[in-house]
Amino acid sequence: MHPRLADGKVDYSRLVSCRCQADRIKRESQEHYLRYCKLPANTGHMTFDNFKDYGEKDLKNAYKLSRSLAEGEKGVLWLTLLAENDRSKTHLAVAICRRWIERGFVARFAVTSELLDELRDSFDMEGEYSFHWKIKMFYEVSLLVLDELGMGKYTDWGREQIFKIVNHRANAGLPLVVTSNNEIDKMFGEHKECELDNARLESRLQRESWCHVAIIGGPAHMMRK
Repeated sequence: MHPRLADGKVDYSRLVSCRCQADRIKRESQEHYLRYCKLPANTGHMTFDNFKDYGEKDLKNAYKLSRSLAEGEKGVLWLTLLAENDRSKTHLAVAICRRWIERGFVARFAVTSELLDELRDSFDMEGEYSFHWKIKMFYEVSLLVLDELGMGKYTDWGREQIFKIVNHRANAGLPLVVTSNNEIDKMFGEHKECELDNARLESRLQRESWCHVAIIGGPAHMMRK
């Protein structure tokens, strides 16, 4: 449609989207971003609105930091969520992605072991499916979530790729969320060959003032129910 000038006349020199089209374009963009994000199945309920902190300090702190990152507050650029299973760390990571997308930005959610599989499978691919394109995407996507970092055993190559992604995003000042069942000084596990890489990753995840770590204790949610 054509906009109107201050005197009420139609301005035929330019076009603007009508409100209904703008809403449709926004909705379609968000749907596209959600597909691109690759959130796990059956996580539609994982939003900030239905998050329960059960009155616990750890969960309240994790929620506050997650919300700050999702809203783009400068003081929280990186967030590491550490907890055993069934303590809401993935709920918060998914909620961050959903809010990020609602704000009109691109996010990518990746279970860390599956990310490495995706990179391995791209070795013989070309174009947007190539290793170069894939690793560049993990380097540069607006928000990256590395879920379940430390699950399984990592090869030297796998640890190298994870650290390269983390380090590149640190140097570029790009948002990152990490979730793990492990302690922060044992992110890759307790194997002796992981000691140096554990130390490097631990340092990187805490080095800047905008890096935050939230440790969630307390009983599992099934026990609360």
